[in-house]
Amino acid sequence: MEPLSHSGAGWRFCACKIERLSKVSRPRVTQMAKKSKIQHNQRRQRLVDQYAERRAALKEMIRNPETDDDKRLEAVRKLDGLPRNSSKSRVRNRCRLTGRPRGYYRKFALSRVAIRDLGLLGQIAGLKKASW
Repeated sequence: MEPLSHSGAGWRFCACKIERLSKVSRPRVTQMAKKSKIQHNQRRQRLVDQYAERRAALKEMIRNPETDDDKRLEAVRKLDGLPRNSSKSRVRNRCRLTGRPRGYYRKFALSRVAIRDLGLLGQIAGLKKASW
């Protein structure tokens, strides 16, 4: 089905959903990430929070130049024994509105698509559409 639009009614037809465009209420962001991916990322975040202190202590031991080699090697082995998903770098930044993993802006915690839609509706204070 092709995207169509009526001028007066404000309807938008798209292959994934039919929605009514409102000029005031909500953004028209329709595509969501798979719920399983969002939940998987949330589980990773919980693991990061759970193991944060242990990882920090072990990394400090490894980085400290005064630590002897045996203790350093033991700390490396303990760090390797922790779950992989407890590493902070494995958490994916996702849009809070749609869960989209790409085009993420940290300042707003939203994707570029969501920022554009909310900005055009005037729901992000201080955001202005550029024109030159």
